[in-house]
Amino acid sequence: KNQLPAEQLDNIRKELESLKKARPTWSQIWVLLARTEEQAGNIPAAIAAYRGAIDRGHSQPTTMLRLIGLLASRKEFSEADSLVRTYLDHAEWPRSGSFYQLASEIAVSMKDHKRGLEYARKSAELQPDDTRSQMWLVQMLGGDENATAEIESTLRKAIDADRTKPSPWLRLIQHLAAADRLSEAEEVLNDASEFVNEKELSIFLAGGYELLKQPRQAEEHYLAAVSLQSDNPMILSIVAEFYIRTGDLDKAEQLLDQLLSGELKVEPSIAFETRRRLATIWARTDYSGLQRGLALLDENLKDGKPPRQDLLLRARLLAQYPRIDNRREAIRLFKELEADAPLVWEDEMRLAQLLVEPNQQNEADQRWQKLASRNANQPSALIAAIRHFHTRGQPELAMPLLKQLQTQNPNEAFAFELSAENAARNGKVEDAVAIYRQYIANAPADAERLPRMLQAAAMASRIASPSLKIGLLPQQEKILLDLAEENYKLAEATSPD
Repeated sequence: KNQLPAEQLDNIRKELESLKKARPTWSQIWVLLARTEEQAGNIPAAIAAYRGAIDRGHSQPTTMLRLIGLLASRKEFSEADSLVRTYLDHAEWPRSGSFYQLASEIAVSMKDHKRGLEYARKSAELQPDDTRSQMWLVQMLGGDENATAEIESTLRKAIDADRTKPSPWLRLIQHLAAADRLSEAEEVLNDASEFVNEKELSIFLAGGYELLKQPRQAEEHYLAAVSLQSDNPMILSIVAEFYIRTGDLDKAEQLLDQLLSGELKVEPSIAFETRRRLATIWARTDYSGLQRGLALLDENLKDGKPPRQDLLLRARLLAQYPRIDNRREAIRLFKELEADAPLVWEDEMRLAQLLVEPNQQNEADQRWQKLASRNANQPSALIAAIRHFHTRGQPELAMPLLKQLQTQNPNEAFAFELSAENAARNGKVEDAVAIYRQYIANAPADAERLPRMLQAAAMASRIASPSLKIGLLPQQEKILLDLAEENYKLAEATSPD
């Protein structure tokens, strides 16, 4: 039970190895050897010894639990999950909340969400006063629209378990705000302010007001947090991220510069993330900003194997300025990263967009088709694929995707615009006008009509422009321009400002 000196552990190990030879079927020797290796920090050897004990008939719940925990710590989830099932076959063995918590995490790692949720519910039930198990259940319930009541009640249990912890309060505020229950959310924020630790209060209130979509109050409390803890790198990093989210990049840059100034003791993980954020901000400005950003990012790539997120960010930044050399390096990086693990759909799209050379067109088409197929419920992915095939003059590939988009999102502006453009290209300008009028009529509320009028006017003007080169006759252009003028005038009458 107590940590033994290394020399003593070596002596115990030698004695146990001798006993193994004398009593090869005695499972308890293997258990003692496993515990010895655990104390020595040799986890692979401990796992092997626990396996040896079980193989020799050792059937004790504590041994099985230790092995499950060690396997999970080594991300050997398949074997850990198999042992969880074996453990549950023993009805007489104890099932604690912490066991079900671990079992749930293992099931999720095996992509078995249903079983993970089942175990999470049992863990939360057995540990009503454990904030971690309640919050894990909330995470497992996720965005399930049918579980909103359960999510709320679980969050309130997590709060009751420890009212000083900010995260359950913030998650409840987020939950209520998402349901447009803003007054209740604000009441929760006010209640929480009486319990949250004074040192954490400013940053907590800032996060709460941000969730309530009150950026001025949020900024006020973020700045108060900086004032109180100006030497705390984590606080500076959190506030810089707030400014990035709100688009105030100058203020974000000042805080990020401060983190890299050398005046503060900054943990490596925060320094790495700070460089990533600064590189992204600088690259938004111009090509020289890109070069500054890449040079800064290179500092994260110096020691050992470069982190995946830094290589991804480098590829994304290069893709923003697709000169030939940048484009080729970005393509190489994306493909190397893709070979290691799947790319998110946004990076799949970036890679497909970079494939512009004549000998890359077939590969680009294939990637766009796969992107649309794998992300059929993601409107942005469908729109990007449709644009590609439409620009390439491949209606046989664009139109099925457009119909799919219209079915999923009947009010998607892009679908109306492209449908109207296709009608105009086929000489059916009256049909294009009808499509635009339908788009305006479909506004879900009166407040939406004005922006739709302006959108329809801009769309019609674009299609009527000679620069689009779709071969409209003068009278056809006039029909579209008349529609645009009509909507601009209606919009002006609706809102003179």
